[in-house]
Amino acid sequence: MSTLVQDVRFAVRTLRKGWMITALAVASLALAIAGNSIVFSLTNGLLFRPLPFAEPGSLMLLWLNQESQAPPANFTLLSEAELLDYRERTRSLALLDGRRNGRINWTQGESPQPLAAELVTDGLFQVLGGNPLHGRAIQPGDAGEKVVLLHYRFWQERLGADPSVVGDTLDLNSEPYTILGVMPPDFEIFTPGVKLWLPLKLDPEARRSRNLMVLGRLAPDVTLEQARAEIDIISADLKEAYPDSNRGHSAVLEPYQDRFPDAQNRLLMGMLQAALLFVLLIACANVANLLLARGSERQREFAVRRALGAGRLRILRQLFSESLFLSLASGAVGLAVAYVGIHFMHAAMAPMMPSFMAPVLDANVLLYTVGVTLAAGLFFGTAPALQGSKVSLSETLREGGHGASAGSRRRLLSKGLVVAEITLSAVLLAGAVMLVQGFNAIQNRDSGFDTSQLLTVRVTLPPDRYEQEGATRFFQEAAQGFSRLPGVQGVTASSTLPRSFFVPGVPFTTPELSLPEGEPPPSAITVTVLPSYFETLGVPLLSGRALQETDRAESQPVALVSRALAERWFQGRQAIGTQIKVAGGERQIVGVVDNVLHSIMQSGTGGQPAIYLPAAQQARRSMAFMLRTEGRTAGLGQGVRSHVESLDRDASIGSMLSLDAFAAQFLTIANVISLIMGGFGIVALALAAVGIYGVLAYSVVQRRHEIGVRMALGAGKGRILGLITRQGLTLTVIGLVLAAPGVVLVYYGISSALAGMAKADAGGLVGVALVLAAVAAAACYLPARRAAGFDPIHSLRSE
Repeated sequence: MSTLVQDVRFAVRTLRKGWMITALAVASLALAIAGNSIVFSLTNGLLFRPLPFAEPGSLMLLWLNQESQAPPANFTLLSEAELLDYRERTRSLALLDGRRNGRINWTQGESPQPLAAELVTDGLFQVLGGNPLHGRAIQPGDAGEKVVLLHYRFWQERLGADPSVVGDTLDLNSEPYTILGVMPPDFEIFTPGVKLWLPLKLDPEARRSRNLMVLGRLAPDVTLEQARAEIDIISADLKEAYPDSNRGHSAVLEPYQDRFPDAQNRLLMGMLQAALLFVLLIACANVANLLLARGSERQREFAVRRALGAGRLRILRQLFSESLFLSLASGAVGLAVAYVGIHFMHAAMAPMMPSFMAPVLDANVLLYTVGVTLAAGLFFGTAPALQGSKVSLSETLREGGHGASAGSRRRLLSKGLVVAEITLSAVLLAGAVMLVQGFNAIQNRDSGFDTSQLLTVRVTLPPDRYEQEGATRFFQEAAQGFSRLPGVQGVTASSTLPRSFFVPGVPFTTPELSLPEGEPPPSAITVTVLPSYFETLGVPLLSGRALQETDRAESQPVALVSRALAERWFQGRQAIGTQIKVAGGERQIVGVVDNVLHSIMQSGTGGQPAIYLPAAQQARRSMAFMLRTEGRTAGLGQGVRSHVESLDRDASIGSMLSLDAFAAQFLTIANVISLIMGGFGIVALALAAVGIYGVLAYSVVQRRHEIGVRMALGAGKGRILGLITRQGLTLTVIGLVLAAPGVVLVYYGISSALAGMAKADAGGLVGVALVLAAVAAAACYLPARRAAGFDPIHSLRSE
């Protein structure tokens, strides 16, 4: 024990003596360790943290595969009628229930407050096994009842965390709902920000509106393969029984934890974690080079210790003690930096993911950080320790002796580490550039209209209060009132906003469309709009006529189609006047409009096929308004709220956001990943530059006598400059060549991770190579200039 204490004290004294090298090593290692911990906190939440449900491994997800579309568009939810169908026919699933998003107004105060809610079937909490903190959960038999289950945060922040509220009533949409219970703080089903859970009564006639995420449990003694076989049979039967709605859809049963996150997200997170490990390896190679350089200066010290009786094992232990202390110091600093980074990432991502997936600094992250810290110390400490313990007493103790053979091995190892740094940096930078370009391509896709100066707000009517005509009149009056607000130039509304995260397609057919036997019908994004939609957004009408106020429920059903749909499915034929069957009825196409980007995550070149239906002919309980403004928005939100409340106090009013901000919220996670990849790509580039500089600077010192001889024999400064620069650039070229296979693998990996959303762009790879070469040249220049400035007489005299 006393020997260990002695080793630690000596390590501290040695590291303090060379404080500049120590500070540089700790800074680079701490940054790399912090990056690994930050990314692992996200990976841990998505991949490794257990779900907050009973027996999460047996929790099943039932969804529909939309055969005509590529991922992610092929993931389709179920309708209420389909859930009842599968419930009635399946024997392999003991429990099968669903949930969907909803909003409801809390009307106990002077002004209604919209609350995010989840509508759940009355057996879903039995499927999940969630145990309330107070009271009871929603149970079979609660469907259709005016009861509510509270989220912990709503209960704590709005109701004072009073346990006695169970059994009291909560005014929702001006009706009393009995409070059943309060769920624990870490319980969420799927959607972040949910305040309430309400029971959903399934409608056996609701077959076309697919909005239910369906979860279930396998029956006792039933395997997943057996359950899948039964689900396939039921799915085939439903296709025959309901060809209009179910043709082209196949049911898929899989474990919940295999879908969220799915294979694409798992691949992306694996690549991101590997990228940060590359940064750590680059930092370790840099520190190893620093320790190798310092070890060469300590050769006489090691030789004296050997001469006084210290064995090689004793010197190895001492050097490993120094490396371990250095890595632990770096780990401590890195953990402090990671704490701040994880806090930032949690704040940025929490609104977009369930709390049980959000990044936090938990025990798993701490263990990972400790493991990475110890592994780093072992990695960067091994080579310097082995080299430092190989001491030739006769050569080293001779005056001026440096150990030529040992020095040669050391220089070769040092150059190998620099080549490894450049190789890893090239692969990391290539991956960062391709990933950031891919995310930017998603974010900057052409919307088809001017998105600036557009404010959005969703208004949802109370359930079971409005028929089609009443709902249409409400939204028309709301639009007219909004248009009179100061600074508003135009107003429209639609069932889904442009640039939404994902908008599923709806199957359609036309008389001219002939499909091979068994092939599913094509699908298009279907949007219900007010007639002012295209004028307000500035989307041009290409042919035919626009939607008009005269397109009412009693008039002929009509539709507009996008240019992408007309070009793909009519192929030069006249689309106007053709009948199109969509959303449960036949409509006449009366016009063709230019393409609009409705779904930022949906693939497809040449625009997204879309069908537009007049709101008066397609009843909607919820519409998203878009207000084109002059730029002055002060007080506009209050004006919108006051006007809606004057029409119906119980109508739910969402947050007012610009359309750009609305779209940006779906890309928060992508932006954070881009920030991490871009930032640490720059760090890797800087570390590689430092590595090249360090090796060449040390080489210049070691070759001082040789350079002096060359200059004495007539070599000019330019030649010496080229000699040293060429040495560094040779290492760079070798590193770039070795990086080629890794870059190819990264290209295909990112292409798979972005499949269906964007393509990995290989165009930036040449730029990556040029940037690395330029940085390497800059790192070579300073040592080369120093060598070219040597005085040959002084260099030879010093020898």
